[in-house]
Amino acid sequence: MPGQFADDSQGAAYVIRDDYFARRRVDDTVERDGLTMTFRGWTYTLQDYAAAFGQAGLTIDAMREPRSASAPGMYDRWNKVPMFLLIRTTKG
Repeated sequence: MPGQFADDSQGAAYVIRDDYFARRRVDDTVERDGLTMTFRGWTYTLQDYAAAFGQAGLTIDAMREPRSASAPGMYDRWNKVPMFLLIRTTKG
């Protein structure tokens, strides 16, 4: 993942661990509460996504970064940083 919380406290800062603008491979495995999840892919900037949509002849109509309204208290801190990006496009 591109960043992590500085510590386990609810008020911990989220720290970007590398250059946001540098494209890099992501291959992280996270274990919590007996569950394991692996994240694999590449990091891209919003500019990279917008350029790819434009090259495909698409126009961005809307962009949202939804937050969970019902996350248990232990996950409150995740509402400080965007977890998801929803983009609606139309053929221009």
